Amino acid sequence: MDKMIRKILYSALLSFLLLSLVVPTPVLAQKATSLRVNSFQAIEGTDSMDLSVYVTLVDDSTGRAITGGSIKDAQINLLDMDKKYPATVKQADSPFYIALIIDSSGSMLPLESMIRAI
Repeated sequence: MDKMIRKILYSALLSFLLLSLVVPTPVLAQKATSLRVNSFQAIEGTDSMDLSVYVTLVDDSTGRAITGGSIKDAQINLLDMDKKYPATVKQADSPFYIALIIDSSGSMLPLESMIRAI
């Protein structure tokens, strides 16, 4: 079963990467965009499998995330089985938190000016 899950995950990942070629972005009509896959998770049920793929829409010229872009629809293509399945697209609904921790102990004093420059 692990081999089948791996095939499905790789096929889904490839599908999302291919989807990045056709993502409509009216704000950036002349710029190239792509999808950056942040992570994915497969949960196997008794008779089905849930696949969650977390992506970020990226402006290829700057490498930065596009905050106003949207993906209207998507599908998962199982390339080895030549089947397509509809996928649900939604905005992330959970916040994330970033913590910046700087070591200011005595052992870091020689590097203090370099750290401040960053």
